[in-house]
Amino acid sequence: MQDVDHLRAHMADRLAQDRTIRSEAIKRAFGRVPRHAFVPGASIEAAYEDRAIVIEAEGGVTLSSASQPAIVGTMLEQLDVSEGMAVLEVGTGSGYNAALVAEIVGSSGRVVTIEIDPDVAEQARRNLRAIGYEQVHVLVGDAFAGCAEEAPYDRVIVTTGVPDLSLAWIEQLSEGGIIVAPIRLNSLQLSAALVKLDAHRLVSKSLYGCGFSPIRGEWAKAEPPVVLSPEIEKVQRIWQAQRWNEFDDFSVVAERSPNETASRHFTFSVEPR
Repeated sequence: MQDVDHLRAHMADRLAQDRTIRSEAIKRAFGRVPRHAFVPGASIEAAYEDRAIVIEAEGGVTLSSASQPAIVGTMLEQLDVSEGMAVLEVGTGSGYNAALVAEIVGSSGRVVTIEIDPDVAEQARRNLRAIGYEQVHVLVGDAFAGCAEEAPYDRVIVTTGVPDLSLAWIEQLSEGGIIVAPIRLNSLQLSAALVKLDAHRLVSKSLYGCGFSPIRGEWAKAEPPVVLSPEIEKVQRIWQAQRWNEFDDFSVVAERSPNETASRHFTFSVEPR
């Protein structure tokens, strides 16, 4: 078995070398937080490979997993999180992502994470406590409602695929704050870092192709929005070719729907930058 400190440092170095992560704070977090402590069913070597690890499945369907380190790093870069910030996480999973965020925001920041599955939440709570991240507040429930008691948040990060943005998340996000969410548009899923301009409008500052399991709970059966524009067709071709850097030419715009329903709060469009 290889030395775990070496494996962890090598993973952080690899992510930095391929430019997945560019922030020193994020690299430092990857180098400090022991991923193997959050995936006890995997070998030490597997824990530091660049792949997702299933932590809960039912009937062959993955319900919860520790995401691939590369997409975790990408989304943390999109989140642009820093020391002292308050962060809401939707979908706790193993607790690894919450630990990375807690490492970045430090003792002057706050991390609230919500998990729908009580058993997964309890395991994440134990994982976090075992390595010294007791300050992470793990809640059990449908994250659709966010957590108003701990609001406002500087950042919101969603770690499961969603067909829309919850109105509660946006209301609890400070103006000028950022929400990073894997949003399904037509046949695509895009990790969008959306800046809240006001209560009715958000515009992405970055996009990245991804493939997260769909959210459970309130939105489990909601249909993804259909976007009709020449730009979405271009984005689809970029996604299929995995030319992620070309997403820099486009923005996703989310606007409060004038025909809002219980399952549809925002309309989405893709626009050239």
